[in-house]
Amino acid sequence: IAAITATKFDAWTTNIGGAFRSMKGMLQFGRRDAPSVCMLWTDGRPSSPSSKYDAAMGAKDLRSSCRVMVVTMRPAVPKSYVEPWVSHPKSQNVMVVQDPRDMTSKVMQVNTFVCGKVQKFLDFTKTQTTTKAAR
Repeated sequence: IAAITATKFDAWTTNIGGAFRSMKGMLQFGRRDAPSVCMLWTDGRPSSPSSKYDAAMGAKDLRSSCRVMVVTMRPAVPKSYVEPWVSHPKSQNVMVVQDPRDMTSKVMQVNTFVCGKVQKFLDFTKTQTTTKAAR
């Protein structure tokens, strides 16, 4: 956390569309038997109208392959701004971190929520039985 807090940021551009496209490319390395979740952490907004459109299109394409979540890193990026990018239900897929020191607890919160849902699904599928059709 100290390294993140001490890092000097450009404070100029935010390539969110590129981030979504990179995530889409990384999905090919994921497990085929498990649902995928992509989480974008951002401290800014796209820097131009065309960048905002690029982010929206990147998110739309990514949502067709996985659950998309966004964590904003400061209050200057309101939840309503990023809600169009995330999966439904929106209330579960947009989070705000006010202070970098809160990042660890937010990651744990997301892991607990997402992994708990995946584990419940896996437990459910293990209880299902397959039956052979009578001949």
